[in-house]
Amino acid sequence: MAYRYNKIFLDGQQPWRIVFNSVSTALEREEQENLEARTNIASALSGIIATLDQEFSTTDRRALLNFLWTHVLKKDEESFKLVFLEGKQEEQSQKVEEDGGF
Repeated sequence: MAYRYNKIFLDGQQPWRIVFNSVSTALEREEQENLEARTNIASALSGIIATLDQEFSTTDRRALLNFLWTHVLKKDEESFKLVFLEGKQEEQSQKVEEDGGF
């Protein structure tokens, strides 16, 4: 029972509701900060490599993405395979050839 606004409110009848929309624990906040830092590192690494090898002639693009995804961002190999489908580029190039180059 609560007394507020010159009224008595029984349990479950309060005219207010408390909702937490932010990170609630220090551990979750630290994980978010670490993920943000790793994301910045991955962006910097990919930018440097793209600057040095603009056409990816000496760099294997899929291996680079795999390294950034699994080692830098600390995501698992299965999620990498879901996001970066193997052979997707070959399928797109075949589709373009089948459509007559358009």
